[in-house]
Formats: sequence, structure tokens, C-alpha cells
Amino acid sequence: MRSNEIPLIDFLLLGGGLASATAAETLRAAGAEGSIAILCAETTPPYHRPPLSKGFLHNGPKQTNILIRDEAFYREREIDIRLGARVCRVDVESRTIETDRDYFRFGKLLIATGASVDRLAAPGAHLRGIHYLRTVNDALSLYEPILQARRAVVIGASFLGMELAAALAARGVETTLIAREDLLYEKLRSPEISKFFTEYFRQRSVEFIFGEEVKEFSGTTQVEAVVTNSGKVMPCDLVAIGIGVHPETGFLDNSGIEVDGGVLVNQQLETNRPGIYAAGDVANFYNPIARARYRAEHWDNAVK
Repeated sequence: MRSNEIPLIDFLLLGGGLASATAAETLRAAGAEGSIAILCAETTPPYHRPPLSKGFLHNGPKQTNILIRDEAFYREREIDIRLGARVCRVDVESRTIETDRDYFRFGKLLIATGASVDRLAAPGAHLRGIHYLRTVNDALSLYEPILQARRAVVIGASFLGMELAAALAARGVETTLIAREDLLYEKLRSPEISKFFTEYFRQRSVEFIFGEEVKEFSGTTQVEAVVTNSGKVMPCDLVAIGIGVHPETGFLDNSGIEVDGGVLVNQQLETNRPGIYAAGDVANFYNPIARARYRAEHWDNAVK
């Protein structure tokens, strides 16, 4: 396809999350008159992720509105939402984006593709009943099994892992959490906080196994138990895993855009290529307060 046949988008935003939605809204509010398009890999318009592990699992999809804005909001502001558009490649020189079905040229580009879940590679990880939670489809696939589950194992003592354990326990599911760390919220480096929350969850019928990792999942087609590296066997009919995420940057390979633990950006969130920016979970930025570079996997960071 000739470059002049590829549609030109003045402000092209990659990723259907909070960072892209906020950027599009802010552009229009600031008076931007060019074309704006958001490319969403998912088939749901931009939505809030935090409710997925809270109200969504507690109340169900019909009782939980997770959309950041309704479709009319984007339509009235002439913000084009392209659903099911997964980015495959960025050509910096021609300023062209290739998705799994279309091509786009851009004036300015925002990379806000977020992060993907880390997955366990233990034997049996393919069994039914083993769940991760990152997207609305993940939440949908987890909601019904929770209603039927009797015993569950949560793997990972992240904030998400703790929220999953809380949701399961609130549903009356016998829940055990396996953490390779020796303390809950070990990153906070506060034994007092760890002890408080450990007791808080134990009072709500969540049991803990600290200092252990998963050796394997057992079962024929459906998960039946989790086996730890010390040989402990935890029978279950549902497993929920929250062991972390990694930035979604694979499509930037060989693009010339610098990536190191996320997309490297300066204090204006601009990459090493002019007019190409990154924000949200995928951006590796310098924080002058912490005096260090890092990624911030938090909705507040995506908005700011």
C-alpha cells in the first residue's frame, strides 16, 4: 500500500486504557483540532481496571460500570475508537503504524499499551480452572467459576493477589494464598504493616503459605491441587494468579524507540524519537523526587 493511501491521524494513541482515554480527552479540552484516534487491542472501549478485582467480582458484570466514558462522549468530541486493533509494528521513519488488519500514519504518537500479566510456566499450567486477571474478559471468565468454587489457591502476594483472595473469601470460598516472600507486602519493608494485614486476612478465613513457590499443578483436565516446592499439596478447584506484569513493548522491536524495562521517556514523556511519547504502565520515566527511573503501575500515574 502506498503511503499516501494510508489514513493520516494527527494524534494517534496506542492502547485502550486510562492513559490513552485521558490524553484524548485532554487534547480536545486544550483545543486540539486535528484528528484523534485510539487503537484498542481489546473489544471493549477504554475502561477502569481496578474495579475488575473488586466490585466486578463481588457484584457481577451487570452491576458494575467500568467504562471511563460512554461512547457518546467520544463521538461528540470526534475521538475515533478503533476496537480489536492490536499494534504489530511501528515504522519511525515513515511514521506509520501497522496493526493486525490496518495501517495508519501519524503526526504525533502516544504509546500507552500498558502491561501484560506474567505467567507461571510450572507443569500443569494449562489446566482448566487456572486464571489470571488483567482484562475485562479475564474477569468475565473468573466470575462464574468463583460462584461454584469450594476451595481456591491464590498465587502471589501482590496487591492484586490480595484483592483476589479477599474477593474469594467474601464469596465463602476456602482460600489459601501462596507467596514466595516471607512477609505480606514485603516491598513496603514494614513488618508491622505486614503483620496487621496478615491477621486482617486470616480473620476473614484466608490462610497463608509463605516462602514457597509453585512446583506444579495437578489434575487431568481441571486443576485439582497446587504442589509447592517443599511438597505441600493444596487441593483446590480454582487457582487465581497475580505474580506481576511486564510492559507491552514487543511491537517496538527494531523500531529505533529505546526500550529498557519499559519505553524510555524524558521529563516531557517524549521518547528518543521526536513527536513520539509514552505514558502509563509502559513508560519508564525519571522521578525527581525518588531520583530514579521506574515504571508506575497505578491509575493515578496513567491520569497524570
